[in-house]
Amino acid sequence: SAFLLFGFTFIKDQSTIITDSFNQNFYLSGNILKAIKLPWTYLIFPFTNSGFFELIFNVIALYWFGTLVTDFIGGKRMLFIYLAGVFYAAIFYYLIFGIAEIFAKSIELPKFLFGNSAGIYALIFATIALLPDYQIRIFTLNIKLKYIGLFLILLSFRFPAVGILNLGSA
Repeated sequence: SAFLLFGFTFIKDQSTIITDSFNQNFYLSGNILKAIKLPWTYLIFPFTNSGFFELIFNVIALYWFGTLVTDFIGGKRMLFIYLAGVFYAAIFYYLIFGIAEIFAKSIELPKFLFGNSAGIYALIFATIALLPDYQIRIFTLNIKLKYIGLFLILLSFRFPAVGILNLGSA
């Protein structure tokens, strides 16, 4: 995790050859043709974050929802849900934007994709599928999981590429 925390800082500065090489070799490309040429990025993709605040959110969500999923179905299945959600998200992303490029030639794809939040969304929605009426206390409010999930899906569409990844993992 420290490696990835160190690694995401390079995404901010695209000016050096070292940074470009690092980004191309460690982050999953937003273009499927480039991603196919770098198959090892699919193994690193589930553990990448776009920034420090996303990392903090994902750690907190992993603690809350990962604990619930682990309690109900076990740790191995939780890991499977996380990894399957990330890989289905990437496939869904490439399908949706591949179809969209056919109809609209001016779609601008993100340069790199970050998969950690897609895995967290897979865990969140697995928890919601298991326990839709379970309540989590946030400050002084008890909020049902199904409403948290709805809010997170709506929030993720603030950035369309991230929204497609998160929807694909859900």
